[in-house]
Amino acid sequence: MFPLTTGTGFVVKAFTGRVNLGRELSIVVPSQGNGPADATIELPTFPQQLRQLVALPVRHGQLTHSRFLDQGPHDSSNRLAAFISIFNQDFTLIEDFFDDKFWVDTFEKLCSSEALAGDAILFDELVAACRTVLPQRGIVLGDRGATFQNEENLRLGLKRTVQELCGYGALLPGFKLKCSHCSSIFWYPLKGAAEAVQCNGCLRDFAFPVEQPFAYKLNNVVKNNMFQSRTMRDGNLTVMRTLAYLYRHARKSFGFSPQVNLYDNHHSNRPCAELDIAAMVDGQFIIGEAKHNSAAFSADNNKSLRGLVEVAKEIYPDQIILACYEDQHGKLARAERALIHLFNRWEYQPTISTLMIHEPDYFNLTGYRYFLH
Repeated sequence: MFPLTTGTGFVVKAFTGRVNLGRELSIVVPSQGNGPADATIELPTFPQQLRQLVALPVRHGQLTHSRFLDQGPHDSSNRLAAFISIFNQDFTLIEDFFDDKFWVDTFEKLCSSEALAGDAILFDELVAACRTVLPQRGIVLGDRGATFQNEENLRLGLKRTVQELCGYGALLPGFKLKCSHCSSIFWYPLKGAAEAVQCNGCLRDFAFPVEQPFAYKLNNVVKNNMFQSRTMRDGNLTVMRTLAYLYRHARKSFGFSPQVNLYDNHHSNRPCAELDIAAMVDGQFIIGEAKHNSAAFSADNNKSLRGLVEVAKEIYPDQIILACYEDQHGKLARAERALIHLFNRWEYQPTISTLMIHEPDYFNLTGYRYFLH
């Protein structure tokens, strides 16, 4: 399924065609003559198709040049692409963990802790943290023979989930070690374990402690997509959860690209616009803005909204979405009204929608990622 602004010549070679209202590709095949009998179809990746949709959108049946000559990633989009790759490009898997309050709270603690080697957690600490939240779902651990919700089964379930996260590379196994010379505590990766360990502080060697338990560190790629600093949120988490929402609502096809910079000058490295959201859902071309807090939409006299409208008037998306993690004083609805006003009396009206990303909850606390059997 394709957006209406798709250039069919980039998909089916040597034939003319168009995208019909059902978002399907139709081609004209001559019934007689010496024209080619075979059609070569090359389905583009979404990033490849996005390049055409932005630079050469089809309008009134003709390819036209927008003012955007080029596009490319930036630091935030590279971080987001790496984050999604860690979870195998699987948005269902991402939602499983980032809709789950226990795991989100755990990740946030590892991001913001100021304790010594605080960005690593022992398995027993993880089990203890889980035991404290179980009563919030009305769960009381019982005897092994009486219920599956028992201490042993909880440890087995969490152990399997930690192994799963380590398999993806979201959690990195290692050790919290205390130097016997300077008493500094650091986290050391598993591959750094040896009979003698060099202290990251005083740089002297000390003996590796006997029977040291594993300590799990959050991958910096995950951390940097959640927080810009220990106290400042990063908007990538909102972008990621918005893409996961769009993926969940796709029935037949889905494509996406991490945030992209748009350029109107081949000789300048400075972008003229950017897109937080660029996706295709069942042939619908969707662009949008994602902010952690809705107040950011109105900053600088609605600068982000005005920029979004300028892009839309060049590339003709089907839908524009505004998404946020926190809605401050109803400013998400105000941003929607402002966007509608900015499109007032324009010949083409994209569908405008908002998404308030729901807070993580403990709904899955009784599931297989907590209790093995």
